[in-house]
Formats: sequence, C-alpha cells, structure tokens
Amino acid sequence: MDDAMSQFNQMITEGLVPDIIVFNPLIRGFCSCGKWEKVDELFSEMLDRGICPNTVFFNTIMDGLCKNERVMEAQDLFDLMVHMGVKPDVCTYNTLIGGYLFIGKMDEVRKLLDNMVSIGLKPNVITYSILIDGYSKNGRIDDALVVSREMLAGKVKPCVITFNIMIGALLKCGRKAEAKDLFDGIWANGLVPNVITYSLMIQKLIEEGSLQESDDLFLSMEKNGCVADSVC
Repeated sequence: MDDAMSQFNQMITEGLVPDIIVFNPLIRGFCSCGKWEKVDELFSEMLDRGICPNTVFFNTIMDGLCKNERVMEAQDLFDLMVHMGVKPDVCTYNTLIGGYLFIGKMDEVRKLLDNMVSIGLKPNVITYSILIDGYSKNGRIDDALVVSREMLAGKVKPCVITFNIMIGALLKCGRKAEAKDLFDGIWANGLVPNVITYSLMIQKLIEEGSLQESDDLFLSMEKNGCVADSVC
C-alpha cells in the first residue's frame, strides 16, 4: 500500500484531481490490511474534495468491517449511505446479513431481509447461501432448511456450494437421510456434485463403517470426472 499511496500523493502534487475510481482501490487495500485510520483519512479527503462515495465504496468498507466483526460500525456506515442518498444493492445487504449472522444477531437478519425486499431488491443465491450457512452455524438447521425451500419457491437456482453447506450441516448433526436426499437433489436441479460434496458423504460413510457404500460413491465420483486425489 505504500507504493499506492506514493503514486496517489504524486498525482496530487502534479495537480491531478483524483476521482472515485482512484479512491475505491485505495480503500479496498487499506480495508484488507486493517488500516482503518487510513480508511477514515481517505473517506474524509473524498468528502472534502466534494467526491460522492458510490455503492462500491460503501460495500468495500462494510465488507472489511464485517470480516473483522465490527458489524455495528458497518451498520452505521449503511445508515450513512442511505442518508447520503447512495442506494444499497444486493451485495450491500448480503454483507450486512453475513455480519449479523456471524455474531448471532438473528433478529437483525430478518429486519434486513424485509427491508431489502421492501425497496425492490431480490435475494440472490449468495443471499440464500449466506443465510443457510449462518443458520446452520448457529445450530438452527431447521431454519436453514426453511430458507432453502424459500429459495426454490422464489425460483432462485441454488449452486453446488449451497448444497454443500446444507449437506455438511445435516451430516454434522446426524441427519444422514436428509443429507442423502439433498445429495440426490443436486442432480434434479441440473447440477453436478463436486469433490467437496462427495468428500462430505464419503467421510460420513467411512465414519459409520459403511465401507462398501463409500467405495461405490467413490467410484461414482471418479466416473463423474471429479479428481480422486482431492478427496481427504
């Protein structure tokens, strides 16, 4: 980031005027390395120069804050964003939803979802995957299943990652039959299980001593083009 700031300062020295396109990558860089004082400085400089932050700008900072468990600060930034007339997008909401799920504030998640829909934004597969993962990690497997059904009812096509999250959560709490149903449902949704999907199922079968079944699934995995030595 030192080189980036040197180039930025050189730009200022030469009388060039930075715009939002210049500030966004700088902000992203300082967020990624946790230099929040520099983020604040650049934000203030932007405002002093009359440069209006855009959605990408706010999303970048909120993502960094949530990844550092500073969710309430991300919420304050969201409120500022709305106050300034900058429209949040699905990515904005996904970031905050993920943050609140990570710290276990489930009521705030529902409020965000309702607010998201009320302004005309439709949850996407990433939204649903975040919700399913968050509910699962908070021990609310049945709520995660409800979300998965809502996703399909809303005609949002799941991805293999979504299935992997649910299968892993179900297996972890001993609900193998439901995990198997989901595994079979991957094909029904026009998708193909990946190495992680197979690994989850095979590992559980081995733990249970179902060696023949695990061997059959392993052969099926190879037949479907998954790399065998990636299974652990």
